[in-house]
Amino acid sequence: MWRDYFKTEYAITGDTLFFKVKYLNGETAFSAPLCPCGRGCEKAAGFIFDYCAEKGIPAVICMAAEEDRDILENKFVISSVPEPNWSDYMYNASDLADMAGKRYSGQRNHIHAFMRDNPDYQFEEIGKRNIREISEFFLNYERRGDKTSLLYLTERAKVFEVFNNWDMYRQSGIVLRAGMQIVGFAIGEIIGDTLFVHIEKANAECRGAYQMLVKQFAVMAVEKGAVYINREDDAGDEGLRISKLSYHPCEMVNKYTVTLLEKK
Repeated sequence: MWRDYFKTEYAITGDTLFFKVKYLNGETAFSAPLCPCGRGCEKAAGFIFDYCAEKGIPAVICMAAEEDRDILENKFVISSVPEPNWSDYMYNASDLADMAGKRYSGQRNHIHAFMRDNPDYQFEEIGKRNIREISEFFLNYERRGDKTSLLYLTERAKVFEVFNNWDMYRQSGIVLRAGMQIVGFAIGEIIGDTLFVHIEKANAECRGAYQMLVKQFAVMAVEKGAVYINREDDAGDEGLRISKLSYHPCEMVNKYTVTLLEKK
């Protein structure tokens, strides 16, 4: 979704996939290479290091997970900078599906309020039959905001891109209705044993809508075999950080900017 924002290019060498991007400060960087032996393998990182040496630019690996960083450190002298704004929030899927116990009492209160206020609520999966209506809801949703940052405008454009190319993106999603009116939707994909939640929007004036979406998307994920849910990062938004922490992640997937200084 973010290929335009990061000006993403890719190359395939042998059995390895490389992504080159313009990182947040505008410098050239690479994501951890994808190859059969795993993310960030030493041989593939060597290609990046040699390429950057030839171009006279720093060899920077962005959004590297801890395991990527550790693998790179086996072969290179590195500098490593934590990027907490881009760390992913991981949850046990069953925790969000059940929302049991005292720690989820706040979410359950909001859910009960929603169900009380909207006894005719319903969920449905996103598909061709409702994608246009969801797109119209999102259009009205984003008009209420006053955000003008490039990040926000890019996300807005990409949400519509997903709607307009639903079959190509092969996503899963749910929509929440109160009566006949859409009050929220969530979109993601299951990879391996993990649901990655890419988009989640709801009418904030409708109490409990967000909590209902989180719970039901988790229920659907568990039914499809997901064990974990990755609700991605908070992009440094304090309100989003507080919200995601309130759902009690089981792990933070910490991210780093790693610069390869020299080969060992």
